[in-house]
Amino acid sequence: MNIPAKRALTLALNFATIISTSLLYGQSLTFETGRPFITNFSPKQYHAEAQNWDIAQDSKGLLYFGNSGGVLQFDGNQWQLIKLSNESSALALAIGNDDIIYVGGQGDFGFIAPDSTGVLSFNSLVGLIPEENKDFEQIRQVRIIENVIYFQSIKGFYKYDGQSISVIKPENTITPTIAFHYFKIRLANSKFKPPY
Repeated sequence: MNIPAKRALTLALNFATIISTSLLYGQSLTFETGRPFITNFSPKQYHAEAQNWDIAQDSKGLLYFGNSGGVLQFDGNQWQLIKLSNESSALALAIGNDDIIYVGGQGDFGFIAPDSTGVLSFNSLVGLIPEENKDFEQIRQVRIIENVIYFQSIKGFYKYDGQSISVIKPENTITPTIAFHYFKIRLANSKFKPPY
């Protein structure tokens, strides 16, 4: 085959490839290209307040939302609202390896676990706090470090070991941006040492 014939054949094959691939689609034409599959739910659908503060997922795939009305559980189909003992906002969530949901709220904190019948309920830990340290206002972060749960307010950390609460008071007010960034390496002898 001579060179002009090879060029003509190459051009024809390239043209056929371009035309045939432009007719193929990787997805259905009924969906908009580049749009994520998102479903929005209104407060009327989940029967709680509009403001959601935090989100967590357990090992079974259930979603939990810290909501101004309590903690919302979503299984992909149904919503369940779990109220805090003082019926305040749930501002912070953390889930342990045992799927217990730890909750920090407005004037309350504790955990959600199944009761003897398997129904999830909130268990407040505020009763374990010494009286002089109960003025924490709100818990804004919850962290689990080496199986110990830390509830953080601007006035201190509340350390829960599964049995009791100890209070770690800083020298100054704790801001949320620095609180846990330096927490693990700065905690020594139950005294918070600020990172600055």
